[in-house]
Amino acid sequence: MRYDLLLQALQGASFATVLRTLSDLQHVLDSLSTGEVETSQGFKRHIYEQSYQRLVLFHSKLLTRAPQRIKTYGEATATFLDYMFSLIPMDETTSFVDLGAGVGNVVFYVALMKGCRSFGIELVTTTVEVGHSFINYLLQQTRAHHMKADGVVLRQGDMLHDLECRSLLQGADVIFINNVMFDEQDHTGMTLNSRIRTTLLPLMKDGARIVSMVPFLGKPGEKTGHDKEVCVP
Repeated sequence: MRYDLLLQALQGASFATVLRTLSDLQHVLDSLSTGEVETSQGFKRHIYEQSYQRLVLFHSKLLTRAPQRIKTYGEATATFLDYMFSLIPMDETTSFVDLGAGVGNVVFYVALMKGCRSFGIELVTTTVEVGHSFINYLLQQTRAHHMKADGVVLRQGDMLHDLECRSLLQGADVIFINNVMFDEQDHTGMTLNSRIRTTLLPLMKDGARIVSMVPFLGKPGEKTGHDKEVCVP
């Protein structure tokens, strides 16, 4: 084993991260000694977080300077996504769609941790280009550790009009929408939230769950006539 590469990867990491990584490494070694090949969730998360820091944070200035990116509203963290998993059961049979996927971090994390098909669409071209580099790097890392994270797609396009996105929404089990900035009005006076409600919501199957950052179908506690949404503030 190349321990020099492990030490290089952990350089600059916090003491807690080093301890967690060593613990995960011991788990992997114990599993190999007993013939088990399942990788711990903690080790998967470590690979994901290290890759995010190396690729996405390195390009953070490029993302904020993208011509189309007027405002940023942050990426969902692994801790947040783990909390989402506790609210909505997901497994390898789940079909997941992320509307406004950014660099695809949510798309990949869901596929990595749950082994399911995961699709994301993002309007901003520069963001998608960084996202493709991030996902390709993550795929190299996960395959090197014999982890499965296939079925990940990050697509550049307009979620309201993209034909592939509209098709996948019809069969999606979980739809993730980071809609913090979706209430700004366009030149017609419509918001993106309202356009999603009128254009995309009717495509979603009965039983599909919408995970949003702020209330999407109505105000907190308001009866909307839909049982699809799970708001995770």
